[in-house]
Amino acid sequence: MAGLGMDFDPDAVEAGQDFDCIPPGEYVAEIVASDVTTTKAGNGEMLKLQFKVIEGSFEGRVIFDQLCYRHENATAQLIAQQRLKAICDAVGFKGNLQDSEDLHYQPMRIKVGIRKDKTGQYSDQNDIKGVKPLSAAPAAAPSRAPAPSQTRPAHDPRQQTAAPRATAQAGARPWGNRAAPPAKAETSEDVPF
Repeated sequence: MAGLGMDFDPDAVEAGQDFDCIPPGEYVAEIVASDVTTTKAGNGEMLKLQFKVIEGSFEGRVIFDQLCYRHENATAQLIAQQRLKAICDAVGFKGNLQDSEDLHYQPMRIKVGIRKDKTGQYSDQNDIKGVKPLSAAPAAAPSRAPAPSQTRPAHDPRQQTAAPRATAQAGARPWGNRAAPPAKAETSEDVPF
């Protein structure tokens, strides 16, 4: 048994929000918390970041990101350091970064996606796909190219203006303008039995 050290009244507290993923898209957010930890495998160091959406209908929602900025896997380390550079650029940080708190409470644009859980053990989670300065124009909604049937007019025989050919010329080939091969003279050897 664990004593709470107080009398907790559940009726005095409102229920929390459901934390379904926010839709993929671009949001204005800022880093509100950060921490450096060692990876579970002990093979690197990770910067854990909490981004808080500060505008729009999802204002107040928090999205987490983890950057393995020191890692034995050179590719993982490079990707994390590139993201950290993008964050520094997005908030206008210049010089050598020694404390992640220097990045806190600086608005930027974040591109949010959804990371699907392939194991079926966990719910889907929001994932930060990229960051850019607040001054950068928001991404436009992707435009859809018209389907091929919309780019070419449909054939309508009532609108045909050219008169159809009455008869084909002898030896003319209807499928192209290339000349027909020269006619071969028939000999008795060419005629089948």
